[in-house]
Amino acid sequence: MGTVNSGVLKGVSGKVGDLVLYERDGKTCVRSMPGSVKKSQTPLQLNQRKKMTLVNNFLQPFTKLLKRTFADPQSGKRAYNLAKSYNLQHGTKGFGETLEMNYQTALLCKGPLSEPFDVKGSANESGLTIQWKYDSKAGSPSDTLLVIRRHKEHVWFDFLFSGAKPSDLTYHWHLGPNDKVEDYHFWVAFTDQMGEKMSNSVYVEIGD
Repeated sequence: MGTVNSGVLKGVSGKVGDLVLYERDGKTCVRSMPGSVKKSQTPLQLNQRKKMTLVNNFLQPFTKLLKRTFADPQSGKRAYNLAKSYNLQHGTKGFGETLEMNYQTALLCKGPLSEPFDVKGSANESGLTIQWKYDSKAGSPSDTLLVIRRHKEHVWFDFLFSGAKPSDLTYHWHLGPNDKVEDYHFWVAFTDQMGEKMSNSVYVEIGD
């Protein structure tokens, strides 16, 4: 930034060539026009922008829940940013026009607890029955099951700290009469008694 002492330009404001003139504290100041930033159009960078939008749209409904399910105080980072970073790397599939969320690999919970495995779901008139297996040597019998669902078309989600123990091996989530299991994605995870530690979430594959 500079000041103008010339009588010709003094008191003038606006653009003159590559310069911008403006008034500040009774003085005429001058600065150069900001350089234009060229937007990269390389396929990789365009894909990254699209991936960022895709992951943000996926995580946005879970912002408050992630503070509990993706927290890592030692990292010094916000839980949402940790979840975004993970899912940018592991939670999508495809490239360009075929880029989409990979719900099977995306995580909504991340932590050190032993996670359920061989997770399967079956729909019935009253809701969803979830079955799983767990490693009794690695897990704690006092952990409990967290169930999460997200609507496939709308920005809406729900979750339930069910109270089911790992050794129960099954849990039935009663849904409302207007809810259809096929309209949702479901995940499960284990949490400790204090609700401070989590396992990684696992996608529930719904059988026929």
